[in-house]
Amino acid sequence: MTVTVGTQGSPNAGGVAAPSAQGTAAAPGSGAKVRWSGAFRLGMEGVDLTADPPAAGNGTYLRPGAARSGSSGMMVRGTVAPWSGPGEPTAEGCRQLLLTQKRNELDVSVGDQVCVVEGSSPIGVLKVTAAHYDAGSYGELDTTLTVWDLRMGR
Repeated sequence: MTVTVGTQGSPNAGGVAAPSAQGTAAAPGSGAKVRWSGAFRLGMEGVDLTADPPAAGNGTYLRPGAARSGSSGMMVRGTVAPWSGPGEPTAEGCRQLLLTQKRNELDVSVGDQVCVVEGSSPIGVLKVTAAHYDAGSYGELDTTLTVWDLRMGR
């Protein structure tokens, strides 16, 4: 399995997530409370944002997921939008970006923040903390994943 989840600084093996900020109050102006936040290793199997805590794809390819890009880069595939605004991403800010600037894939580098959603899943944001081009079958990304209690339809 190429996706490992856990709390920041202490990823658990086997795709079992340990929350670091579950059910916390909404940040000012965000409009939604944090459902889950922690370290997440993203591989080609992707992440199930509807699971609480988020779970790695188990024999299936979920989106968002990580993939190699070119000879040394990495990308996130799925319904994604780059966060480039001032300050930290918010649930409503990501929702607006996903409505107006969504892409099917996005090249990423360490430090990038990417708003993500899949179908009716909750909205999330990935902050890329490390890229591993040679890891797994298609590369892997170490990220900090935050999932909010907000969906695209609400």
